[in-house]
Amino acid sequence: MANLFSLPIWTTHLRFSQEISLVSPLLIPETLSVNTSAANLAKALIQGLEKSKIEQGEYLEMLLQAPALSLEKAQLILSLKASRKHFLYPDLTLTFDYSYTQLPNQEYLGFIPILGIEGYAKTPEELITVLQRNIELEFSRKKRLSDVRRLIATQWYENIDAQKQVIETHFHSLSELANLHKRKDQQWLPKIAQALTRKQQHCFGRKTELEQLQRALTGKYNRSLLLVGRAGVGKSALVEEVYRMSAKQIGSIKFWETTAARLLQKLTVETGWEESFGQLLEELSQRGDILYVRNLAQLFEVGAYVGNPISMAEFMRESLALGSVRLITECTDEELATIEARAPGYTSLFQILRVESPPLTQQSDIVSRRLRVSHPKQNLSKEAIEETLRLQHRYALYSGFPGKTVHFLESILNQEDKEESALDRDAVVLLFCEESGMPRFLVDSRTPLKLDETRQFFQSRLFGQNTAIDIIINLLASVKTRLTRPGKPIASLLFVGPTGVGKTELAKALAEFMFGDS
Repeated sequence: MANLFSLPIWTTHLRFSQEISLVSPLLIPETLSVNTSAANLAKALIQGLEKSKIEQGEYLEMLLQAPALSLEKAQLILSLKASRKHFLYPDLTLTFDYSYTQLPNQEYLGFIPILGIEGYAKTPEELITVLQRNIELEFSRKKRLSDVRRLIATQWYENIDAQKQVIETHFHSLSELANLHKRKDQQWLPKIAQALTRKQQHCFGRKTELEQLQRALTGKYNRSLLLVGRAGVGKSALVEEVYRMSAKQIGSIKFWETTAARLLQKLTVETGWEESFGQLLEELSQRGDILYVRNLAQLFEVGAYVGNPISMAEFMRESLALGSVRLITECTDEELATIEARAPGYTSLFQILRVESPPLTQQSDIVSRRLRVSHPKQNLSKEAIEETLRLQHRYALYSGFPGKTVHFLESILNQEDKEESALDRDAVVLLFCEESGMPRFLVDSRTPLKLDETRQFFQSRLFGQNTAIDIIINLLASVKTRLTRPGKPIASLLFVGPTGVGKTELAKALAEFMFGDS
């Protein structure tokens, strides 16, 4: 069982004005904090010592950093003769505040906070002499006597206080130390992620984006990467491809792929996920590997709970800012705006690469090359690919290309026998209509739309509304002949009229005509 200890932390508080002050641990003068309370600095110091000393079982070293002292405050005077070059400074008398304590061996230890020096002597009188000599050595080392401004800098402060803060911490038992080291030695990466492999090429037509990614990965600045674009434009394929291509440049560095949900599932233990996540980040830093998370927005949605508003994404913020951990992740433009509103400045921690859909003229070739790699035994005609692209660009614009087309055709090919098989245009049209619910006579240019039969269909269900029926017929003819505006809804209809004239009936008839059910 861990034992609770109260450790005294002495800090010096140097006030230069009402707005500026410096706080420093008495025994660690090289550590400074600006405009921070002594209590906060003491807590931060203990937290650092807990990691570097307590968790290593170095309790004696810990106690040496926080000795039990009783400080007294005094002043000493240092007289300086005029400079040989009289224009530098005349005879000077400088006064310095110092603190001192009597040690258990009855000798004295003194500190001059403004200069960060100390002295050791057997008597208080001898201590003053030692401190004066150390001041002269400090002046000589920093060449203060050659510039009067450096002398004045030692007198700029308004006040110096030594404050004692008592901070509680735990010293672990031997069994707790063993368990702590065991947890630290545990490797988290193989549990929470899957290492990417350098398989065959799956990304095509992205030369410019791949070069940008390679430069970002192999540059001298360790910045994380954020790929922004619509779902399906090829962000994930770019990451996998750049890993495959950059084997020589990045050497033994691995890419570990995971998701926010998997991180939360695997890292959550009895005490929460924070400690495990901290160990994971330390492991990534030591190994130099790169964590690839599929969706950045999801990292903001996991980890927070009652009593802890910090999400996993916000927990990583300091590591990303310091560059100790490198993250590759993705999001859409809408998710990027949400992240910037929720955590201002967070996206500035990343080098952002925007990924757009390739030109329509290249999409057919990209899809064809990708499917030849994933399904080498199955034949897919060029006409089938082009027809799929045409149908999706007109009737299914809710995600990016060419990913939408690749996933649609792969789902079809995966259902086919593993033996060699062919997939032609007619099969693609049929399966698209089944998936989308669109009638074949409307989307297939080879299937005729008979306007006379269409008119008869509506007139048999709606009487006395020939003008409205004409509008519907003309609309269907425009869709069939591809005269409607691309990138817009097929049609927006507003039925206006008194109650009982047939608005609802016309809507039902149109639904039945299009989808077979009203």
